[in-house]
Amino acid sequence: MALRGTTLFVLAGLSSSVIACGSSGGTDKTANPAASAPAASSTCDPNDPKIPCFKDKAEPCGDGYKTDFPGDELCLKPPTDGLGFQLHVGPDDYTDPDVVNNWILPPGGFPGQGPDTNWCYYMKTPNDQPIFTAEYYAHMRPGSHHYIMFGVKGDVADSTGPDSCAARNSQIAGGANFLSGATREVQNAAMFGDAAEDKGLGSPIDAHAQLNMNLHFVNIGDQPVLEEIWVNMIEKPADEVTNIVKAIEWLGGLTMAIPPHQNQTLQSPADACTSPADIDSVRILGVTAHMHANTVRVSMFHQAPGATDKELVFDDFSWSEPTVWLFNSKVTNPMPDRTASKSGAPISGIFNVTPQDKLSWECQVENKTDSTLNFSDKAYTGEMCNVFGMYASPKATHPWSCFF
Repeated sequence: MALRGTTLFVLAGLSSSVIACGSSGGTDKTANPAASAPAASSTCDPNDPKIPCFKDKAEPCGDGYKTDFPGDELCLKPPTDGLGFQLHVGPDDYTDPDVVNNWILPPGGFPGQGPDTNWCYYMKTPNDQPIFTAEYYAHMRPGSHHYIMFGVKGDVADSTGPDSCAARNSQIAGGANFLSGATREVQNAAMFGDAAEDKGLGSPIDAHAQLNMNLHFVNIGDQPVLEEIWVNMIEKPADEVTNIVKAIEWLGGLTMAIPPHQNQTLQSPADACTSPADIDSVRILGVTAHMHANTVRVSMFHQAPGATDKELVFDDFSWSEPTVWLFNSKVTNPMPDRTASKSGAPISGIFNVTPQDKLSWECQVENKTDSTLNFSDKAYTGEMCNVFGMYASPKATHPWSCFF
């Protein structure tokens, strides 16, 4: 997303704890196999344009960490003791081929499935008490399209490798809570920053919260892809939290059926999406588009009470790395330019809405394939018209969900 060192998410930030050990993928849930690698010799630079480094919170695994796969430089050490915890999904032993092969996406993908693999992974957070977080740092190896972390109800056995997502939809419908996510290799969600209005923001997470980690990887190359992510969650003291952060989850185009080589603009009804009815006013912290390869533009709109016209909130033209548009007193968003396919957000500053405000969004889809496009997880042969983000209110208790 555009503000690489300070982006929100996609899908935005939660969690952390009072312990610092990583929670690992594979059979060992207690440690990231790279956590003990020597620290990097270079200076920890938060302004590094490729991989920002944040002292004690998000530092590289260092020169002693090496595998046979691209992306070793993205490995994260767990945060320093007392600041938070790490969630790691991937192999827990790089020396055992049977373990590593469980996490490999071969060139072109698995036979009959195309280049994508979209799977879920179940684990629990290690915090013993309910906590708040105000930032997270996520790194994913090359080939990643996204990860989305949901807190779900019930008790699910920990995964030992990529699992089916067969239960995901029912879990979400049953009250899943979006906790964090990313659509870039490096996704740092320190959105709760130094603006005065951000000081009291915090996202809650239950003790030993049950997680469904949804990961989407794509391999259109000629080399194997190792499916692996690291997420460092940073805790915020509860007595500093005055505004609760919850997710914006807008899903669109659910019934789409776009014929081969046809173009369509999918539009939500102009008044179909309003802020939670049980809260007088909420603040939109940030939003981002989520689409696939056949969508050339996603736009979001706002219509104030009494206004006759809607205003553009953002245009985004990048399906693989959409921008997270942040709204606070310290950020001025760039203006969009549709003629040049330049992403932008005409709205800047604090963005408050009430249940009387109308929000809508649309996607311009150009089906370049020989098949009908339906709503699906497939990056090249399926589509989505979604907007994700975060909102805040002292009274926030649930995600802000809309559909068309």
